[in-house]
Formats: sequence, structure tokens, C-alpha cells
Amino acid sequence: MLFVMGCTEQPEVAPDLSFSEVVIPDNYKSAISNGIGAPTEFEVEEIDVKVITNEGKEIIGKLRFTMPVGDEETLIKFEMTNNIFGETPLTPNFWIINDLETNTSEARISGSSCIAGCQTAFTIDGEKQKGRGACKALCWLEVVIAVAAVVVAAIAIR
Repeated sequence: MLFVMGCTEQPEVAPDLSFSEVVIPDNYKSAISNGIGAPTEFEVEEIDVKVITNEGKEIIGKLRFTMPVGDEETLIKFEMTNNIFGETPLTPNFWIINDLETNTSEARISGSSCIAGCQTAFTIDGEKQKGRGACKALCWLEVVIAVAAVVVAAIAIR
């Protein structure tokens, strides 16, 4: 399975697609998503994606990332459109099941340095600049793709 995201060309996404929440492993969760503290500021970014299955079928959907504003390298919420779940082997628990069964530390380290880069590139004189949330969402997309690819490969082998 392959996830494709284009920055210049946005794929057409059916407006009636609904989202389902993906369970986030504890080490990726914000304290806010664990019910600790009140969110002072957060950002929500949606990314249009094209998923290509091993059989070559193209699925157009969306991913939605809710992230705390600031230096925190965590997620408050992660959602995926139901058509991706319906047409791939992924389930809303794919990330937590894979995180327990495999080592995704390389993806985490890559995502961590990516998010730090977004913080640097899109913060001027301590002020958040337009595009920082989208940049961070693309970092999380890299982590999710790495995890989803392992899950799909494991399912294909079984």
C-alpha cells in the first residue's frame, strides 16, 4: 500500500466522507488527549491523500491531525476518512497494535526532527507563522505512513 500526497494538485475528495478516530499510542499522545490539562491553543490540519493498494486500486481520502501549538511533539487527535478503512486492511487500532508489535523508533525520530524543523522555520521572533501547522501535519504523515506500511505488509504476509 502506498500513500501519496500532492502539494500542488489536490485530489478531489468526496464531500460526504466521514472521519473515524485512530487510536494513538501513549508515547505520541498529548497530555490534553489523555485528559490532563485544558488545551490553551491547538491547530487542526487536514491532508488530502491518495492511497494505492497492493492491487493498484486508488483510494482518495483525508487525514486530520489535531496538534498542540508549540514545541510539543505530540498529537491530540488523529482521524482518517472511513473509505480508507473500508478499502484497506487498516483499522482504527492499526497504530497502537503496530506500535506494540514493532519498533517504529526510526519513524518517531524522523518525525521529531521534522517537527523541530517546522518550529524553527515557521516561528519568527517567537510568533507562529502561517504554514507551521501544515508543516507539522506533513511530519506526522511521514510517521503514519511508516506505521501503516508495516501493518499492511504484515497483513499481506499472513
